[in-house]
Amino acid sequence: MTARTRALHAAVALLLGAGPVAGQSCLTTLFSSNNGLGDGGGNLFDLTVVNAIRVQAIEVNANDPPPNTHVSVEVYVTSGTYVGKELDPTAWTLVATGSATANPENTPTAVPLTLFDLPEGSWGMAVFMFGVGPAYTNGNGSNQQYANDDLRIDLGASLNAKFRGNIFQPRVWNGALCYSPSGVLATYCTAKVNSLGCAPSIGSAGIPRASSSSGFVVSCRDVRNDKVGVLLYSLDGRRAVPFHGGFLCLAPAIRRTPGTLSGGPPAPIKTCEGLWRIDMNAFAAGASGGNPAPGLRTVGACGTCQWWGRDPDDAFGSALSEAVQYVVLP
Repeated sequence: MTARTRALHAAVALLLGAGPVAGQSCLTTLFSSNNGLGDGGGNLFDLTVVNAIRVQAIEVNANDPPPNTHVSVEVYVTSGTYVGKELDPTAWTLVATGSATANPENTPTAVPLTLFDLPEGSWGMAVFMFGVGPAYTNGNGSNQQYANDDLRIDLGASLNAKFRGNIFQPRVWNGALCYSPSGVLATYCTAKVNSLGCAPSIGSAGIPRASSSSGFVVSCRDVRNDKVGVLLYSLDGRRAVPFHGGFLCLAPAIRRTPGTLSGGPPAPIKTCEGLWRIDMNAFAAGASGGNPAPGLRTVGACGTCQWWGRDPDDAFGSALSEAVQYVVLP
């Protein structure tokens, strides 16, 4: 197993049980089958990931299922390509499972998955179906590649059993991968309305990476102008407990970044035009001062963060945003 695959597997273990987030995209091949396999069969194909993704769900094509048939799906990943590994189970990592009630053939069956991240690069993927087999299409050279701005799918082969049996190719998996940008898992908890009636809103841009010294900005808009804020963070999970008239959304141990000024009009003007921001990749790399936790640069670490700042007219003198959860990628 390569270092990249081990990192992926570690991240997956942390993600099990997480829920879907907004901003989902899907890359679909086709749903026009002319071939298929029985229970336990599967399809193999290659992925080229241009922008790291977090896979949330999969759509599959069930092979002539009886009404109310339950289908279970197992998704495996290997670094590089599936070619040459079709019958080698030791080359693959189980990254996700899911189940659903099968729709009729050539009607997509959406299957929510335990979540997993795919970093940029080349990957082989195998999708096996149980309870009912996959319906797919014979490859003809013109129907074997599908792409968008984030990834490309190159198809493919099929097996009548998991990493054993006969290899049939070229075969075109009928399905879709549904995903969001990788790294950021969810926005959760509740912001505290400030003294001007505004709810501070946390956001993020970029990808949290252990190998990068920039490129993952966590921000907060709709905050008081000309006020200091700090980003609180934890590597120990979520919680929501009453705090300063709002909620503290991080599990201890809780740490903090250096303070940042929100900008906007100077006092005595009072507005919600302020903005706090910090690049957490830069902070984790030691480029923004403070004392960053070493775990911020550990691949697979799951971080949570929440903005706290000054609000002099608030009963507690403080502002609190909602929180973001993310996983550190290679």
